[in-house]
Amino acid sequence: MYVKTALPIATAFALWTAAANAQTAATDAIISQYSDMGFQHIEIYEGTTQTKVEAIMSDGRKVEVIYDSSTGRILKQENGRADASELRLAGVEVESEGGDFLDD
Repeated sequence: MYVKTALPIATAFALWTAAANAQTAATDAIISQYSDMGFQHIEIYEGTTQTKVEAIMSDGRKVEVIYDSSTGRILKQENGRADASELRLAGVEVESEGGDFLDD
């Protein structure tokens, strides 16, 4: 009985691990891309099917981009200026969200 139960659990865990590793690889690629472009502060929010990036350059330029997590396609992009408190931020933050950022 143990083997019959363990196999589906092991399969589900393997699928979950593969999905988590794919999301980690995508997040690492986003961090590299934005860092290479000169952004000093990068926030990544991983939603159910979308990924939101908020990034700030030292000169005050700020971008917010929402990507389709499965295709990498940009769904929405906004450009603006960071406020004074945001200019002090540096580094990378990654958070998981329970939903998505855009309604279809």
